[in-house]
Parts: sequence; C-alpha cells; structure tokens
Amino acid sequence: ENGVCIPKKECPSCRGDPNAEAGCGMLCVKKCSNYWKDHLVCPKICEINSCTCKEGLVYDENIKKCVNYWECTQVCGQNEEYSNCTNGGCHGAQYCSDDINKPVKCVKPKECKKGCVCQKGFLRNQNGVCVAQEECPDNEQCK
Repeated sequence: ENGVCIPKKECPSCRGDPNAEAGCGMLCVKKCSNYWKDHLVCPKICEINSCTCKEGLVYDENIKKCVNYWECTQVCGQNEEYSNCTNGGCHGAQYCSDDINKPVKCVKPKECKKGCVCQKGFLRNQNGVCVAQEECPDNEQCK
C-alpha cells in the first residue's frame, strides 16, 4: 500500500472473495452497473495491491464481491442505496406522503427483502423517485 515490500502471504486477500484475484487491478472493471454498456473508456493504469474479478465475472458494488452477471443485485438509482433488509431496522419517514413528525419505529421482520432505499435525507415521491425531503410537495403529506 505504501510502497514497502512484504511477504506474499501478507498481501491483501480481496476481502475473502474466492472469485477475485489480488494483484494489479485496473481502474475500470466490469461491474453490475455497467455490464450492458458496450464501450467503456478505460485508462490502462495498474492499481497496485487491488483486486480484479476472475475471467467472466463482474463486480457487484452492493455486496462488494465478484459474481456471475445474472447474480447481480439490483442497481440502485440516484439518491438510493442498496439494503439487505428494506423492510427491517429503525427508520422514520420513507415517502413524501409519510408524517415526518412520527417517532422512529424499529422492525425486525421474519424474512428480509433486499433492494434499494432512499439515502438519508431523501424521501420517495409519488413517482417513486428519491428526492431531498425539502423537495417533497407540501400537499403529499396532506393525503
């Protein structure tokens, strides 16, 4: 990492991902989010002490592992983030139509649903888009 030579056995292990190889990772890799794009403009610069997915696999940014493209988790939109449990945890309002003054409730579901949720400070509007809380139409909370 800082240019000091170390024994090979002490090299990074790619977070224990058996589908990744340590070494010279390229700055531009096939990811779930760009898998279907034909032409990626990529600088051929080595990123020392990084990891690259093995041949035929793509990097899933949500779970931070290399997977087959058909195993990719959902790619989230702008102002969204991936969650392993969208229906659990502690959270307040999630939609513009929710009462933002209600106390935060905590839920522990029997089975979690994976997917995208709005990032902190954003709420989902009636079109399903995550917008800044202050951008929510005033009348949506009156419904």
